[in-house]
Amino acid sequence: MNIPWLKAALCASTLAAAGMALPASAFGGVHKLTCVGPGDARFLLRSEYKRRLWQAGSDSSWQVRYRMPGARGRVVDVPGQLVFTREDDAPCYLLGVIDGMALTDKSFLQADGRWFDKEKLPPAFWLTAATAIELGLHKQIAALGATPHDRGLLLPRQGRLVYEIALLAEQPRGTSVVAVVQSTSADEGRSWAPLAVTTDAQIYQLGKTLEAQGFGARLLK
Repeated sequence: MNIPWLKAALCASTLAAAGMALPASAFGGVHKLTCVGPGDARFLLRSEYKRRLWQAGSDSSWQVRYRMPGARGRVVDVPGQLVFTREDDAPCYLLGVIDGMALTDKSFLQADGRWFDKEKLPPAFWLTAATAIELGLHKQIAALGATPHDRGLLLPRQGRLVYEIALLAEQPRGTSVVAVVQSTSADEGRSWAPLAVTTDAQIYQLGKTLEAQGFGARLLK
């Protein structure tokens, strides 16, 4: 029997059993997806991947660019990345648009075309269990049966900057936002009110899952 691919497979198996190295022929490419936000705003996702024969491949995180609405919409890089899980899907809901302003984790696109520098935010805004205890928030969060989301949203609202972390709990419709940890700034982010648990959310919609938030982007299929 003369079957070339079978001979190659048997040869590879024999070499591997003998502890001999196989050729590490490599190839790669790019995955691309588009997330669409309210007002036809578009987030352009790109992930590079590398493959090697006989070895497991690797995919990079999704790099994101934002195309402003309009036929000649300007394209700008979005700070941060999205975790790569599949080449045909991405967590688009972690990106969004409210009142024409694009949102990503702890930042928003300002009128001058630059993203708010999240490094200017207080360290406590990266809320950890230890921080919640230190700030006296843990009992309120526990009473709600909730868990803080690992990302936060920032947005100008009525002359102030509002920062919110969604508090998630199991509900009949799935894991939903039941309250937020919130802070505000009246001086463009130079100083902030203490973080507090509240149901007076200014960004998130209570009772909805993260995926169902009205401002969230959706995968273009």
